[in-house]
Amino acid sequence: MDAIKLRGIYTTAIAAILVSHGFKIAQPSKVTAERVGESHVTNEAPQAVIIDKADKQGIRIRGLKEVVDKAAEAILEELGDAIVRRYSPGLYSVYAGVVKERREDVYIVELEGGKGILKCREEYSEGQKVLVCVVRPGFAGSAPHLSTQVRVTGRYAYLIRGGRITVSEWIKGWRHSELLNLGRMLKPAGWGIKWRSSAERAKTTELVEEIASLKKRAEELIRRFDEAASASLLMEGEQVIEMEFPRDVKLKLDEKRGEVAVTVRGHHRLKAAGPKFSALVDLAEELLKKLDVRRELEQILERKLEEWLEKGGNLLIEHSTLKGNVYKLGPGKVQEVNHSQGKIVVLRQFKGRGRYDGLDVPKEEGDYGLTEISLNGWTTTTRYFSKEGELKGIYVNINTPPELYPGKIRYIDLCIDVVKIPGSPAKIIDREELESYWKLGVIGEKLYRKALQEAQKVMERLEAQPLE
Repeated sequence: MDAIKLRGIYTTAIAAILVSHGFKIAQPSKVTAERVGESHVTNEAPQAVIIDKADKQGIRIRGLKEVVDKAAEAILEELGDAIVRRYSPGLYSVYAGVVKERREDVYIVELEGGKGILKCREEYSEGQKVLVCVVRPGFAGSAPHLSTQVRVTGRYAYLIRGGRITVSEWIKGWRHSELLNLGRMLKPAGWGIKWRSSAERAKTTELVEEIASLKKRAEELIRRFDEAASASLLMEGEQVIEMEFPRDVKLKLDEKRGEVAVTVRGHHRLKAAGPKFSALVDLAEELLKKLDVRRELEQILERKLEEWLEKGGNLLIEHSTLKGNVYKLGPGKVQEVNHSQGKIVVLRQFKGRGRYDGLDVPKEEGDYGLTEISLNGWTTTTRYFSKEGELKGIYVNINTPPELYPGKIRYIDLCIDVVKIPGSPAKIIDREELESYWKLGVIGEKLYRKALQEAQKVMERLEAQPLE
């Protein structure tokens, strides 16, 4: 039985997907249990956990590799165009590492299959063996970050070398105090205990047995480290997969949630917009249980998101990348809002000197840009001008259809772009970068082909019309 625990704004929709693929939902809230059905629920400790990303724009799946991979496959089968980032090595994987060099305040440590970055107070010499675990896995070529506070992972608890007794922030009240006291009684010498959220409903006998088992594993780990002659993996950690949801995927999630609970269109985008909009969604969905006013309520919610959007107002552009970085462009001044044509035009001022990336033309004091965002399309077009109003070039970013949020608009950049400067033909750039993310599995073939198609259409359109 594959059991997964869920927490966050995507819980109901993802739970509905998982139970249709044969998963059990571990230790759910009463509301979630009622929505998915008691036959799909278990109080056993989960083998994987799904929580919101910090920015609420997707989810993070963590746990046993085979269960995490299987869950990700099931979710992707339903959602298609989600952005997928598979991190490695596993979180809390433990290594016998070898110090290769020191760079300022960090050490570069050789691991089995690669290198990691260790930042610590201890002093090490080149060639010294060191026991480390992964605290931040790498992605797309980035090195993992390491710690000497090694963790041994269980279903209810972690043993942490040199750590204290702590309890998951999700466990409150008397149970929190009870687990602290139990931890003090069971704490092995030289190790701390962190009780996981799954410990809240566990029996005391189960917790005692787990700590005894983790203690044996910790002793075996130290023995294997002492015997290791070179860099080697001593214990596999937890698989981590992150999924980011573009606008159209959130709409699919709205539909999935709607199969088991009353759901307004835009539920997940509005929930991601912050506490104010989250409360409005809850109120609207309570009203829908009693009144047939879906269309009116959805229009009101959309207007609330757009009410700040007016000519002369500020707009921040949130540019999320396939690698997971987020760049905030602007804010710029809104010049035009045209819902019938589905576009917003923003004036952006540029400072400093240099050259514009992609266009390779000089960047000078007084330059400005007019950025046209296609509200229902796949492009964000910036026309760059000198302070005299002379067009320097056009840069068309290919991205997922954008989402409006209070004070900002957000999209996911698909790497590939189209550029044109006066006197030269339009050209597609960064095609290879898009292809590399497709080959990594970050995007699926459908989204990859769509980005290529959009870039080709833009290039042909720019070639067919004069610059203006």
